[in-house]
Amino acid sequence: MIKNLITKNFLIYSLPNALSRLVNFIVLPITTAYLTLADFGYIAIFQLCVIPFRVATEFGVGYIINSNWFNFDLKQRRELIFSILIVGLILSFFLGFILWIFLDSIFSIIAGDSWSVIRPLSLYLFIHIVTLIPNPIFDLWAIIEQKAILNSIIRVIEIIFNSLTIVLLAIYTQDFELIIIGTVAVGFFISIIKYYFIIKISDY
Repeated sequence: MIKNLITKNFLIYSLPNALSRLVNFIVLPITTAYLTLADFGYIAIFQLCVIPFRVATEFGVGYIINSNWFNFDLKQRRELIFSILIVGLILSFFLGFILWIFLDSIFSIIAGDSWSVIRPLSLYLFIHIVTLIPNPIFDLWAIIEQKAILNSIIRVIEIIFNSLTIVLLAIYTQDFELIIIGTVAVGFFISIIKYYFIIKISDY
């Protein structure tokens, strides 16, 4: 029984990773035909600038949930999930406020001279923080509550939508800025789905 469960979860959780690698293998030759090396560099730098925002969204969520989950009843578990979500939102918006004040000082260190190119997209950095908040909470809940299929379905949807967005925008616009905006939009859409499940779990 346990072996079957482990095997099942392993296969389900491995599917999105395998699909991601396969999709990347297919997408890369297409995008390289339409984007320049500099375009790829700017996309990578944008992702690098996202790193400071992860500090607020990964504040020991795993330790908090794992250490308390099985000691709590259903009501306490709901309160725990909701409390972690609220703390994540508060920390993220506080960090976002600090980063906005020192926007050029901080991100020019991270991105160097390329910050002048990325700066017009700074709003999307702050939109991206909203997409990061539910990820660790939802992923840990899915593992603990054995919701592997649900988690994998959402990840597969994200991989497909993200890849289609990148490919279509690369082909029809050749504009790295629109590709960044498109991927942020996909991430925002996926985060709405995760927010929905977290709120539903919390029963608020």
